Amino acid sequence: SCCTISMTEDFLEAFQLNQAQKGENICVSLFGSGGKTSLLFLLAQQGATAGKRVLISTTTKMWIPEPHQYTMLDLSGNRNIRLHDTPSSSIVVVGKRAENNDKMKGIDEKFIQELLPSFDLTLLETDGAAGKPLKGWHQNEPIIPSYTSHSIGVADISQIGKLLSQENVHRTELFFALTGLNPEATLAMEDLARIISAEDGLMKYARGRQFVFLNKSETEEHRQHYHKLTLLLPQYRILAGSVLGRQIEEPK
Repeated sequence: SCCTISMTEDFLEAFQLNQAQKGENICVSLFGSGGKTSLLFLLAQQGATAGKRVLISTTTKMWIPEPHQYTMLDLSGNRNIRLHDTPSSSIVVVGKRAENNDKMKGIDEKFIQELLPSFDLTLLETDGAAGKPLKGWHQNEPIIPSYTSHSIGVADISQIGKLLSQENVHRTELFFALTGLNPEATLAMEDLARIISAEDGLMKYARGRQFVFLNKSETEEHRQHYHKLTLLLPQYRILAGSVLGRQIEEPK
């Protein structure tokens, strides 16, 4: 039933990232808003702890991570052959410095594809949200490479019931066009369902094994919203949890 919950701290297992199918290189594209980068680094950390060789990059731009978040950082943008020989339990971040020095851009998608067999887990950030919990999408984003094996769309369940404003919405015009809402409206659960499932919404370019992750699910009310969303969106595999609280759950 909807209300039997399986709760775990193992995010890799929840997103089926532990078992590659025959001949498959695991490459995860993460997109959305409300905790995508935090989820990416949690997956990387759990992967490295489990002995995996983890590669991180982006198809757009992302903040250059802090030294404690990686084993090796290569922002040369060059095809570094050393990357093919990475020790286990390591996190390698690859990109090139953006004009804004705090950010990095991705490198050639074909080079990432060449690197896939040298890593057990590749994690790509494929769109940006300027740190805001809600967003609207341009026509050409997220940029999800053809070799993606797993797509994870991230949404912030704690925004249900909140007023919409410049503070919590990235690209307000696109967002209001997508949802049909007006500025100063309150986000309802049905609106979040529409953001996830609309033709030009969160999951529009998802490929491979597809997951929706509802982050910041930390209260009983959030849990009830989660179960209702799984009923509203039966076409998606939806998980909820808290990256900060290191908990993830799925309906059984």
